Amino acid sequence: ALAVLDAIDSDGLLARAGDLHERLAVALVEQSSGVAEGVRGRGLLLAVALASPVAADLERAARAEGILVNAVAPNAIRFAPALTFTDEDIDVALAAWGRACATVSASLVAS
Repeated sequence: ALAVLDAIDSDGLLARAGDLHERLAVALVEQSSGVAEGVRGRGLLLAVALASPVAADLERAARAEGILVNAVAPNAIRFAPALTFTDEDIDVALAAWGRACATVSASLVAS
C-alpha cells in the first residue's frame, strides 16, 4: 500500500489530476450537445449534472461508444478516469462522450 502512495506522489499523479479537472469540467459540458449543465467533484472524480433525467440512456450510449460511466442519479453521471490517463486517453474519451451525448440529445428532440 505504501508503494502505491509513493508512486502516486513521485509520478505527480495528484497534481496532474487537479490540472485535468479543469480541462474535463469544461469539455464535458461543452461537448455534451446541451445534455450537461455542469460538473461537480474534485480531481478526476467527477459528476456531470444533466439538464434532464437521461442518465440511464446516456450511460448506455457512452458504453456503446467505449467509455465506462455510471448513472448515479436520474440526472447525474459519474465520470472517474484513472489517475494514469494520458492526454490522448482524455481526447479519445471526450470524443466518445460527445458522440454519446449527441445520440441522447437527438433522441430527446425526436420524442
